[in-house]
This record gives sequence, C-alpha cells and structure tokens, in this order.
Amino acid sequence: MLQATGVIIGIISARNSKAVTHRMNSLGVQHVYQGKLDKLSAYKQMCEKLQQQPQQIAYVGDDLLDIPVMRQAGLAIAVANAHFLVVKQAHWQTPAAGGRGAAREVCELIMQAQGTLAAQLNRIEKGNW
Repeated sequence: MLQATGVIIGIISARNSKAVTHRMNSLGVQHVYQGKLDKLSAYKQMCEKLQQQPQQIAYVGDDLLDIPVMRQAGLAIAVANAHFLVVKQAHWQTPAAGGRGAAREVCELIMQAQGTLAAQLNRIEKGNW
C-alpha cells in the first residue's frame, strides 16, 4: 500500500538472506542492500541515488549497526524489540516487534501522516487492489 502512494521503499541489512531477496522481489522493492555492515555508507548511496535529503527519509532499526543511520534520518523508528540504545535514538517506537507487524505499523504511520491511509484502505474495501 505504501508504494502505491508513491513512497519509495528500500532495505539495508547487515545479513545476506535469500528469503529477504525473495520477499523484496515479490513486493517490488527495488532498493535492497544486503551484507552491509556499514549501513551509513549504504544509506548515503541510497539517498544520492534517489536524490533525497536525509531529513526526507524514515529509517527503521533494531540493532546497534542502525544507530549511525538513525542519527541522520529525518524520522528514526525503533521496533518494539529493538536494543535499548537503538530505542534511545528513535523518534518513535512501534508497538509490534520486528517480524511481528512492525513494518506494517510503520507503513500505516507514514500513510496516516501523509493523509493517504484512508484512500488506500478504501481501495482495498472496494476490491481495487
């Protein structure tokens, strides 16, 4: 739903995962950076590639490697089960844990803030998905 509103989604992960590759492909997420222990460099590359300023970016983190990016992002979000130092960097923390609905909560938060959530839910109710 979030992509349908024009928001570009990307992922930066320290791990390499075939499951992540498969899931991001199925969702049409084009900006996938895996195996990136230096997440800040990947973040800067993505900002440059997308011609976005750091304050235009929302970033979701859960562990210590996310802190440098969270300090740069316009909206830093920690999932419910994030490391306590990550939570300290966050502007907002999801009620749900990572892998348990946190991504959906973030997407809905962004759509609510941009005024696009109701329209997306209406599309689903009408079967126009």
